[in-house]
Amino acid sequence: MTKLSLIDKDRLPRVELDSMNEVHLEEVDLVNELSDLLDAYAGGTPALEAIGVKFEELVEHTKEHFAREERMMIEGEFPPYPMHKTEHENQLERVAMVKRRWSSTQDVGILRQFVQRELPEWVSYHILTMDTVTAQYLAASGQMPSY
Repeated sequence: MTKLSLIDKDRLPRVELDSMNEVHLEEVDLVNELSDLLDAYAGGTPALEAIGVKFEELVEHTKEHFAREERMMIEGEFPPYPMHKTEHENQLERVAMVKRRWSSTQDVGILRQFVQRELPEWVSYHILTMDTVTAQYLAASGQMPSY
């Protein structure tokens, strides 16, 4: 029997810009890989190290993703840029808090709660709201900022 992914890429909301969709799919892959590592965890330092490495990869990807998206909004003169940027900042603060707790405790339960419960809901909601409107505006404006 095949294990189901935490976030089904086929059901992930899509936006009007392929470049944004591609980055979202990359992020989903990282979330799913980290979720699999957390589910497989049975104790031991090597497993904790692998989880930590994958979590750091997800954190860095998220920072880069948000920075690229923010540059795109600035270049495209997206009027609600400040609101979208605030959503990114709030999420990055949450990620940083989880990262600090993980670094100090290596509590798999804390990371599992964030990765398997909070993150999938946030990703889907953010794409359906902020990213959808942003992509629609940028696509309609005819200005295709670099991503």
